[in-house]
Amino acid sequence: LATARRASDPRERADLAAVGLFAAGLGALAGAASLTQPPGDALVAAFGLLVLAVAVLRAAAGTAPWWGVAGAVLVLPPALQDEVWRGVVTVVLGAALVGAAVAVRRSGTAPGAVDGGPRADADPAVAPRGSGAFRVARSTHTLLLGTAALLALLGPARLATTRAGGPGASLGAVEVWALPAAVLLAVALRELTRRTTPVAAAARSTGIWLVAAVAAVPTAVAATALAPSPLSLGRTLAVLATGATVAVAGVTGTAPPRRVLGTSLVPLGLAVAGLAWFASAAAPSVPPPATVLAAVGLLVAGVGAAHVARADPGAGWPFLGALLVVQLVGTPAPWGGPPVGLVVASVALGVGAGLSRAGVAARAGAVPLSVAALLAVAVAARHTADAASAAAGLRVELVALGSALVLGAALTLLARRWPFPGPSPRTWGPWPVALAATLPSLSAALDDPADLVRPGVVLGACSVLAILGAARVARRAATTSAPTPTPASGRAPAARLWGAAATQVRAVGVVLAAAAALLTAARGGAVPVDAPLVLLGATLLVVGTLALRSDSRASSWTCLAPGLVLAVVVPVATAWWEPTMWRLVLVLVGATAAVVVGAVLRWQAPFVLGTGSLAVVAVVQVSPAAVAAMQVVEWWVVLALGGAVLLGLGLTYERRLREAREAARFVVAMR
Repeated sequence: LATARRASDPRERADLAAVGLFAAGLGALAGAASLTQPPGDALVAAFGLLVLAVAVLRAAAGTAPWWGVAGAVLVLPPALQDEVWRGVVTVVLGAALVGAAVAVRRSGTAPGAVDGGPRADADPAVAPRGSGAFRVARSTHTLLLGTAALLALLGPARLATTRAGGPGASLGAVEVWALPAAVLLAVALRELTRRTTPVAAAARSTGIWLVAAVAAVPTAVAATALAPSPLSLGRTLAVLATGATVAVAGVTGTAPPRRVLGTSLVPLGLAVAGLAWFASAAAPSVPPPATVLAAVGLLVAGVGAAHVARADPGAGWPFLGALLVVQLVGTPAPWGGPPVGLVVASVALGVGAGLSRAGVAARAGAVPLSVAALLAVAVAARHTADAASAAAGLRVELVALGSALVLGAALTLLARRWPFPGPSPRTWGPWPVALAATLPSLSAALDDPADLVRPGVVLGACSVLAILGAARVARRAATTSAPTPTPASGRAPAARLWGAAATQVRAVGVVLAAAAALLTAARGGAVPVDAPLVLLGATLLVVGTLALRSDSRASSWTCLAPGLVLAVVVPVATAWWEPTMWRLVLVLVGATAAVVVGAVLRWQAPFVLGTGSLAVVAVVQVSPAAVAAMQVVEWWVVLALGGAVLLGLGLTYERRLREAREAARFVVAMR
């Protein structure tokens, strides 16, 4: 050390330094071979530290310290032991090496230095010591910092990781070592990035990930090593909070610039938050893994929405958070379930509405709205599966209507600024909303034949929905009977109802009303089989009548036949095995009305089906009396009556034939 920077002949200085190092090496070797106090690895590390010091001083005199790598290797053995005092010494030694690197860098930054070497106007033979004429080689700075980083990784970081997986993973065994190691490594890498070397570039791009791994991985592993306890819960939440803080700092711009970190903090923070889910999933924990995964999903969605609004309007990865949040609905209470999912969906809906009003990018507002929509769908699906075993009361309907309202609001906001190339929710939105509102009620009534209220309410509500949609379509058709194509699309605008296509609302109402009617009819019970079908037929008749009157090219068979079959023909068929007075009255009134309406409005389907139904009823009602009369009247009387009828038909054959042809032409000419 004394001769390393003397202003004498370079060869003399080299010889004296070699003699000193040789003598120190012999002492370290002898001590390592024979002594136990102090341990041999401490003597070897002291010798390595001496080699490093001489290398630094020799580099300051202009000599490249290629042999300083041997000193760096000799410093490492104490870091490989598990004693506490060796860990402390390792941390102190690493900090000292970082301090030395800082001093070396500052001593080599004076004007006149060229690429870390001697100044162009300096003479090595006459330059006084300490004048700054000779600069430290960059390899010395890198060597000191690399040694400090290795000490941090092999010493405290290794101790924290190995102890994290054992039964004694306490705070003193894990975090006391992991956090100093992370700080030491971060300081070393930050100092290394102040130079413009290839090693500094590599440290700038990957260093922050290494620091995060040293700080978070031992804590995450330690959370899985213990039984569920406040300590494991605290560690899981700490990792999750750390990841959230890092991600938020990256997306809000409060982090250091990219030229310092070399990477974005957003993926780093999300990766650290994902370690919290790993910690909860690897061992039984409280809260459950699904809840932690949902929290990670909320973080992904929130950070992703801010990222889309600030930096990348076309990013698609934030929508992955919506899929992760869905796990919350399947989690048992109190950590999850449909009520919790509905609350989270409502909050996400409020955030999405606020972003939409703020005028941010459409994709940014779509992220929380997608979270709300998917959560509402998941709540409806889970509630439908659980509704069959639910207790009596309005809880089924309250949750179902809540999920439908949230879903409808989310789809309405999405439809205003739809950011995707596919069809807008205006075309398909009524289907999931109506299914979310009605399927839980139908599922609850499925196993209870005595429950007539739920399917009846669904049938009535969906019938009203179908009629409103049909009326809106008919009104639009009436106002555009002679449409003028718009210049933009070449078509007249479609009818809308509550922001959605009215045709879709009509179709949703018809399908769900049919489902409720068929469910009621299939269950049996106190309600006659054909009663709900007759109600469904009445709904179809109203919808078909509106469609037929609004479209002059529509056929009465297409619009009215399904409703007539259910309202008139089905009671005729059921009357065969269960004759009742109300069926007879219903068929007579309905069939007569169908015949009259068909004849007046020249609609073929009601006229034909009504006439056929009346004929069938007449045959059914007259046949018992005819059979009874045949039993009491003589055969020749019947023969005489038949002959008289045939004689009358023969005398008026031409006129009857002409009337029949006119009647056939009249029916064929109908719509």
